[in-house]
Amino acid sequence: MAAGTSLPCLLIAGLTAVQRETPQDLLGRPAATANTLMFAPTAIGPAVGAALVELVDHQTLLVGCALALLLTAVPLLQRRASASRTESRSPSDANPA
Repeated sequence: MAAGTSLPCLLIAGLTAVQRETPQDLLGRPAATANTLMFAPTAIGPAVGAALVELVDHQTLLVGCALALLLTAVPLLQRRASASRTESRSPSDANPA
């Protein structure tokens, strides 16, 4: 659910960054490349998932997905802990201009 609701925000941010950083007269190819890179996993994902379900037991896949989620969550939780350490600094140290 959270991935589904955050996906439009990430796509809009990514495409906005491409539009802001690319000169106007050269925008076509970079925008097309960004679109391909952002939307290709949407097309490839179901095919890979179907192949995995065919080759591997669904319970094994669920355990693998849970492990992948945990491996992703650990660095994010560590970042949160390191962010709380910077709060004790002055605002100029935490947010250099």
